[in-house]
Amino acid sequence: MIKFITGTMKSGKSMKLIKDLLESNRDYMVFKPDIDKRNEIESRKHFNYTKPHIIDSDFNFLEFFYSPEYEYTDYDGEKVYEIPNIYIDECQFLTITQIKQLEKIVNKSFVTNVYFYGLLSDFNYRIFNDTIQYILIIADKIIKLKSVCDKCEDNNAKFNYLKEIPFAGSNVLIGDDAYDVYCSECLDKIRSLY
Repeated sequence: MIKFITGTMKSGKSMKLIKDLLESNRDYMVFKPDIDKRNEIESRKHFNYTKPHIIDSDFNFLEFFYSPEYEYTDYDGEKVYEIPNIYIDECQFLTITQIKQLEKIVNKSFVTNVYFYGLLSDFNYRIFNDTIQYILIIADKIIKLKSVCDKCEDNNAKFNYLKEIPFAGSNVLIGDDAYDVYCSECLDKIRSLY
């Protein structure tokens, strides 16, 4: 099964990931792209997970998991791979190739699940990138977490609002401090000011 847990900044994605790890009844591995320079997964509530595998865009999940470390021979003499559940933080920074590798692992395994945690949209109010678009297509289950609006405090914030625009051509600025989150009504009011 492929599950996508998404929401705006400040929606509790990291907290949900840490909670899911604590409740897991299977072995697991956690991966995080190296574009996010924080070497741990930390929630605003100060819970953290300090052992994610930091990976770059060249990391190959198939080569990693279909290796002797995860290999054994079953009773019929077949080569089988015992792959743990896979948790991906900041999944929007993986490549489509890496997402397809994880999809292949799930399709070949009867027990491995992949859990993606990441942003659905950028500060321009568009799907974050092609990686997220592909995850939306292949996900068996999508969970959208709610955020509290930074203006009216309603629990229905859906939009990331960037406080200052990054350099031209980029939709990436890491860290919660750079963003506010707003509900539709408050975002309309802010837009009308400009």
